Amino acid sequence: TVPMKRVEVVDGKIQTAQDALAKVRKLGVDEDSKAMIEASVALYDFVLPIYQNEYRKLAGLYDSNADPKEIRALEQSIEKQYQPKFAALHDAVTTAGKAYAAKHQIPVQWDVRTSPGG
Repeated sequence: TVPMKRVEVVDGKIQTAQDALAKVRKLGVDEDSKAMIEASVALYDFVLPIYQNEYRKLAGLYDSNADPKEIRALEQSIEKQYQPKFAALHDAVTTAGKAYAAKHQIPVQWDVRTSPGG
C-alpha cells in the first residue's frame, strides 16, 4: 500500500462537498425549508473555492515537505481571511436548521462534541 498524499485527501473532500451541494440544490424548496437550503448553498459556495485553491496549495506544501514557516503563514492567512465569514455562514445554517427541526418536531442533538477536548 502507498500512503495517500494530502492533496488526494483534499481532492476527496472537494468531491464529497460538490456531491453534497448537488444534492442540496435538488431538494424541494418550500417556505419551511427555504432558509435552511439557501444557507447551506451559501456555505458550500463559500468553502468550495477555498478548498480548491488555498487548501489544495496547503496540502501540496505539506506533501512536498515545504518550510514549516511557509506552511504556517498560509494556514494563518486562510484563517484570517476566511474564518469570520465561514463562522457566520455556519451559524446561519445551524440557526435555520434549528428552526426547521423545532417546527417539524425533529429531535436533534446540537453542539455535539467529537473530541474529549472539544
